[in-house]
Amino acid sequence: MRYLTLIFLVSFTLALFAADGYTQEIDFDNVNESVLDGEYLINSLNWMLVESYFDKGDFENTIKVLERIVSLDLADIEGYSTLGWLLLSEEREEEAVAIYSKMVQENKNSAHAHFEMGFYYYRKDDLKNAEPWLKQAFDLELEPPKALIYGTLLERLGKEEEHKAFLEEMRKRYPEDKI
Repeated sequence: MRYLTLIFLVSFTLALFAADGYTQEIDFDNVNESVLDGEYLINSLNWMLVESYFDKGDFENTIKVLERIVSLDLADIEGYSTLGWLLLSEEREEEAVAIYSKMVQENKNSAHAHFEMGFYYYRKDDLKNAEPWLKQAFDLELEPPKALIYGTLLERLGKEEEHKAFLEEMRKRYPEDKI
């Protein structure tokens, strides 16, 4: 019975999206046993809703679905990042900062989580607050081109020695790149 309900839910949802003109394909080759628990399905359906609401300009419902995504998967950096960006674009800065803070709190070892927090301050030209976040992202092995923002920040702050050390480290980590 559980599987029949799941099949009905998927069929009904896909029919709604098809009627609404939604055309993104689902990658069934990468589906694993988590589908049986509904985890993959729920996440996929939520992201479909995000795209559908966003394309319609319904940002309030987009935000609600993104909030649901990050509440269901605390490690979903893309969900946090998208939610933070959308809140900022809707001039809801305090909420965006709270989302970025929660993202870092829940993902302490994620270079991308620290990068997003640092990049938020960097975009505001608040280089002093951006620096520790971007440094932590770099220390957690943030890859180019995002890591280069930390180098640019050091340069803008006039920290020549730290900037030189950054460039040397980048050359060691990525010898194939021309830095």
